[in-house]
Amino acid sequence: MHGLLRDAEHILETGVAVTSGAAQDCMICISNVGDVHIFAGCGGWSLSALAADTGAEAVYRVEHRAGTVQVEGWSRAGSCILRREAPVPAWLRRRSSTLHAAVDRLGAPAVPGSDLSPQVKNS
Repeated sequence: MHGLLRDAEHILETGVAVTSGAAQDCMICISNVGDVHIFAGCGGWSLSALAADTGAEAVYRVEHRAGTVQVEGWSRAGSCILRREAPVPAWLRRRSSTLHAAVDRLGAPAVPGSDLSPQVKNS
């Protein structure tokens, strides 16, 4: 059971570190000799059924949902579910009132006295 939980923690840390655009749900099977097989798109399988079908000693399901990452682990010795909120980028944590944008209108008529072209002075 300790190996199952420790591996689930490592998988969770990796899942949280993955950027949201690249995140993909998957199932991970680990054999009794340490072979690792990763399957994408196996949402219909239960962990115990996938373990029986592949002969895996431990199976993990990794899911990314609404800003959280969840890892469900299963082995003959037990099971576990770990969940953690994915970190939000700093630019998304700011309040919208503090975000500013500048718009430069190309081709807008020049206003006298507001010439922003580069100035070179010789001294």
